[in-house]
Amino acid sequence: MHIRETVREDLPAVADIHVKAWRKEARHLFSADTMASWTVEDRLRKWEKNFAGATSGGTKMYTAEQDGKVVGFGLGGTMRDAKLRIRYTGEVYALFIHPDYQERGAGTKLLEEIMGHLQEIGHKRAALWVPSSFSSASYFQKHAQGPLMEDETTIKGTTLKEEAYGWDKIIVQPKQEKTYM
Repeated sequence: MHIRETVREDLPAVADIHVKAWRKEARHLFSADTMASWTVEDRLRKWEKNFAGATSGGTKMYTAEQDGKVVGFGLGGTMRDAKLRIRYTGEVYALFIHPDYQERGAGTKLLEEIMGHLQEIGHKRAALWVPSSFSSASYFQKHAQGPLMEDETTIKGTTLKEEAYGWDKIIVQPKQEKTYM
């Protein structure tokens, strides 16, 4: 597994992962018509339009690769939520893994990379929001504090309950130096 900063050429794979992971998590929450409206082409247009802004001002985006194939992505920066910002200054904005590669460590490695970035830019604590009905919520229940707060968001007319999870101390293992003989 290789983690690196995302480049514009990764966006088709990012859009594909975003749609496939979202469809898997949300399939029981939305109608078939709504699910069909989430297309890779639409998501790619949005990523291409917003990529420069999404990767500036202290925000970084990372890509997970396995055997040369992009299998996941994550994005993190400064906390956007005013209520959480009182305690948690860093935020994980997105963490998506292709359904065929979930539960193989890509998400954990991406999260570690995002946390390392947050630590480098001065954040000591971080949090994220996740819909409580998504299977990924159980991961954060095990690996973070929370739920810290609950809120609701409406997507395409459907209201989802969201939970915030946080880390009171960002701890990142030092990266291992490669030794060549």
